[in-house]
Amino acid sequence: MKKSRIALGALVLVGIVLLIIAIAYVSLLGENNKIDELTQAFFQEIREGNYLEAASGVQVKAPGPAEEPSDSLFLLELSLLKHYDLLGSDAYEVVTRKSHLWIPFIEDNPVEVAVSLRKTAGSGSFREALSVVGRLLSSRKDADFVGHLLTVRRRNGAWVVESANISDSVIGRTYDDMREELGLRQHVTETRHGFVVHEFPVSLDSLSPLERRLLLHVFQKAQTQLEGTRPAPSTGKIPGAAPAINPNESKETPPVSPIRNKNGGDRPGFGTRTQSKNPLNAKTAVAVRTPPV
Repeated sequence: MKKSRIALGALVLVGIVLLIIAIAYVSLLGENNKIDELTQAFFQEIREGNYLEAASGVQVKAPGPAEEPSDSLFLLELSLLKHYDLLGSDAYEVVTRKSHLWIPFIEDNPVEVAVSLRKTAGSGSFREALSVVGRLLSSRKDADFVGHLLTVRRRNGAWVVESANISDSVIGRTYDDMREELGLRQHVTETRHGFVVHEFPVSLDSLSPLERRLLLHVFQKAQTQLEGTRPAPSTGKIPGAAPAINPNESKETPPVSPIRNKNGGDRPGFGTRTQSKNPLNAKTAVAVRTPPV
């Protein structure tokens, strides 16, 4: 009887330990999945042209002279599209792979993320399933990834992108070539008080996907600068001016206090007008008080 109780207690204890391990493992996986979500959000901001939001707190380590954040992240996306032969396609997805499983108090805080681009399969449940399977298979191939492209770090309980490591990656040479291409197409030159748009021909028939993306980026920068100097909407009011008076508004006549007569009754005071009850015969009677002699 005593042995059975000991065995039962041991089984309960093992069950509790296994439950704690399972909960910790699920929580650990959820925390590591936040790294993938952060990477996806980072590239989504770049894809939508929100370069300032994406570049906040990110150090871009790229070959050549330092570029503006908008140019650096644009060239990063352009280099990845060129590397994976996706310049002519806008339908692509980002596949990520972490360097290791992050474990608190054991693993080092920074985690490096490898990135790969692949063309989306399209819409539909079957195609989405194929996309998921292809993503899982591609995550096992080292040749398909740009290794150690991003470094993420946990700060104040949240994951942030710390740096984009382009110089030492396989797209470093491509990035440098794209930077030179962008420099040759500076059709909009910034000045002290604005910018100058240079005259240049655009042939839509012979425009390559690379030239199209470069031109769109140049014009988007000019549009962003124009929107940043947009004046505030006018309220139509002059500061310090008195409010306008509407002549159609009716003014209320202040009430006149009645004057008491000798019998204690009330009678109208000076200038008080009594309107006739018949609106068709609107004659006005004026009662005037005569001072005693």
